[in-house]
Amino acid sequence: MEEQKDTTTRREVLRSAALVGGGGVAGYGAASVKTNGTACDEPLPSAVREMDGDTEFWLGDDDELQSRPMYTLSLPGTHHASFYEMTDNWLSADFLSRGHVERWTKPQSRDVRTQLEDGIRYLDVRPFYDAEAAADGGRRFWGHHEVARGAPLDDVFGDIADFLAEADASTDGNEIVFVKLSHIDGFDTKESREGFADFLRSHLGEYAFELPAEEPSELLSRPLSSFDGSRVGVLYEGENPWEGVADSRERWLRDGWVNKPTVGDAHRAAVGLTHTDASRLGETGYYVTPTEGRIALAVLTGWLPFSGAWLGYSGLREAASEMSRLFPCYLNHALADDSVNPNVLTVDYYHETAVVDACRYLSRRGLHRPHP
Repeated sequence: MEEQKDTTTRREVLRSAALVGGGGVAGYGAASVKTNGTACDEPLPSAVREMDGDTEFWLGDDDELQSRPMYTLSLPGTHHASFYEMTDNWLSADFLSRGHVERWTKPQSRDVRTQLEDGIRYLDVRPFYDAEAAADGGRRFWGHHEVARGAPLDDVFGDIADFLAEADASTDGNEIVFVKLSHIDGFDTKESREGFADFLRSHLGEYAFELPAEEPSELLSRPLSSFDGSRVGVLYEGENPWEGVADSRERWLRDGWVNKPTVGDAHRAAVGLTHTDASRLGETGYYVTPTEGRIALAVLTGWLPFSGAWLGYSGLREAASEMSRLFPCYLNHALADDSVNPNVLTVDYYHETAVVDACRYLSRRGLHRPHP
């Protein structure tokens, strides 16, 4: 067996560097706001505001969407889908820091089963291999967000499999879910990599596309109704430790990670993204991305009233609420410009914005097609 490398160094470094002291759905109404220098006084389209609330099997229950090529669909996504709870604080062992760390690392608040039931169809998952827990016979695979550990991935992937099984039992149509594995951490040994490949196979089994054997343009041209049941496609970012189980993100996805730490800049960058290549899914990330250093600084000053003032928000939830106030302007722009085509629209705290209903509406309208 290959010797395991030390995976605790990163956490120890983070902890040694930290000396820690102690919204509603704004997007659904007319948004007369100015956020971080960016103004929006547009309401959501009435067709989006009036969407019915039946989101659980919104693809499987819609005969029109079942007959469309997949590249015409818009899938709502969750950034850091597996970080709906913080299970370990790597930045500081100080219990008083927990709330500050969580405020700056937790982008979701509902588990993955609930996300899927609420209509989410794209999950951004950041896997971490916990060698210490594995050595003690505990759970090996977790979600993470740079300086903290999230939910156990057996819960996450178990929720995906259970949802797809229920979809097949409850609707005549098929559901589709995509999972992107990125920022992979701790998989330094052959044992950990092969273990995760087996883990994916055991959880997703019959529902998983064999994406490496597929040509993206051909698969995305097929309608959901052409598949023998609901499916999940797993993508990875970086090196390929799971050959045959997951396929390269670059083959299937044009990544629209705007990588901006402030709300106004993130909104403006998202508005500037276009996706005209129908042979791949075009993703737009509509969220802020403060760096690890800025998160650490915000946590260090979390007990001060000006914490996060240089970013314009006091944590990821407040930033998501601010982004939701600008979301109507993004959506109206996407409807007016046929080159935008957000096949995947990923957000933080998805329930605070109208992303699910917006993507349902965009899907019914159809992407990569001329509109009057």
